[in-house]
Amino acid sequence: MDPLQYLVEHRALERLKARYFWCLDTKDWSGWIGLFTEDATLTVDTGPCTLGRDPKHNPPVVGRKAIGEFVQNGLDPVQTVHHGHNPIFE
Repeated sequence: MDPLQYLVEHRALERLKARYFWCLDTKDWSGWIGLFTEDATLTVDTGPCTLGRDPKHNPPVVGRKAIGEFVQNGLDPVQTVHHGHNPIFE
């Protein structure tokens, strides 16, 4: 890949990642969900908060609209601060 094209594409990915976190934390739901494709799939790793359940029993959320509703319902009542450090894109 041409070095200039590489830099342009790398910068675009950095901006996408920044918009993802910014929209999520400012509760700009239309901006946030607009970053996803219509057929996106969200797999939620509930890790330590499974309350004894196997996290594999949490079905993926499929589709941009469903993802938006799922995340908005879960995060609207809370304040979030996401950090996206050291982007590694290859």
